[in-house]
Order: sequence, then C-alpha cells, then structure tokens
Amino acid sequence: MYFAIVLLLLFVLPAASIAMQWSSAHAAAPLIGKWFVFWGVGVRLFLAGARQTIQPRFTAEEIFEIHETKSHAIVRELGFANLSVGTLGIFSLIWPEWTFPAAIVGGLYYGFAAVGHVFRKSRNAKEYVAMVSDFFIFAVLAGFVAFSWKSDLTNRPTLGYAGKVSRVVSSAPGNPSLCLGSPSGGRPRCLERILSVSDMG
Repeated sequence: MYFAIVLLLLFVLPAASIAMQWSSAHAAAPLIGKWFVFWGVGVRLFLAGARQTIQPRFTAEEIFEIHETKSHAIVRELGFANLSVGTLGIFSLIWPEWTFPAAIVGGLYYGFAAVGHVFRKSRNAKEYVAMVSDFFIFAVLAGFVAFSWKSDLTNRPTLGYAGKVSRVVSSAPGNPSLCLGSPSGGRPRCLERILSVSDMG
C-alpha cells in the first residue's frame, strides 16, 4: 500500500493531470508546478501528516525501525508539520498565488528529508523508496522554483542602470503614464497604473 500511494501521488496523478491540460497550456513550467505542488506537496504531505498524527507507530517502526513508544510524540509533531504544509499545497489549487511559496516550503522539506535518509547507515525498502521519491520531488520543485524566479526577474520592470525616467502620454488625452528606461536602450516599459498630472509633479 505504501509503495502504491507514493507511486500514485508523485508520478501517476501529477503526470495524468498535466496530460489532461497540456493542449490548453501556454507554458509547461506553470502546469508542472501546479500539479506537482497539489499532489506531491499538498495531498501526499497531508495524508502523511494525518497518518503520523493518528498512527505514529507506522512511521516510527515501519520506516525508521524505532521500536520505542516514546518516539510517537515526536512523530505526531512531524505529523502536525506535514498537515500544515499539505494544507498549503492543497489550497494552491484554489489560490494559484500560493503555488510558488508551497513549492519552496515543500521542496525544502523534501530536500532535507532526502539528505537525512542518505546519512542513515541502514535503510529498509520503505525508507529507500522514501529517499528516492524525496529526491525526485525535490528536483521537480527546485526546477519549477528556479524557472519561475528567473521568469519573474526577466519580466520585472526596472529603472535601468542609468535610472532613466521618462514621461509619455497614454492613448487617453491628459493622462500621462510613468515609463522606465530600458538598460539596453530599447523601448521603455510603462507601469500599468495611469498616473495623474499631479502624481508626476
């Protein structure tokens, strides 16, 4: 059951969701981020957190092979953290602006968890699957975050190296807008908000 859930939530369901929307997508990265965050961060971590909270013995004994009931309190604390991050990932499907922060938080969690598995000298089959899947989802989320960050920096308006500011007149008479000079000397970018004459000074 554990292996099937990991396979479904980290590979099958994200790939199926991406395939269903592929024809209408304008770019691959937002689609990949959307569904890997929802399934991999949201649903998987929420389910893991729920099980760790209700049944901490599974994580302690079946994955880490810790046969000590005192460890259950720590596993429950981990469950609360997973429930919190999982909720963020699930709601990113409703509020898309949550996708990027959920990818950062979820990616960091999976990355640190994968490294933690590496340094354990003895690993059973379940922990080995957890380590491999953690590295996989970390790589996917890191790629999405890096691509999104680069795109944001590329599309963000800038004052330019010379700090040039120019005035232009918009299509509506008497409504000048603020335009920022381009560092390369190309066409300046204008802010979306139309400024009044008093704002321009």
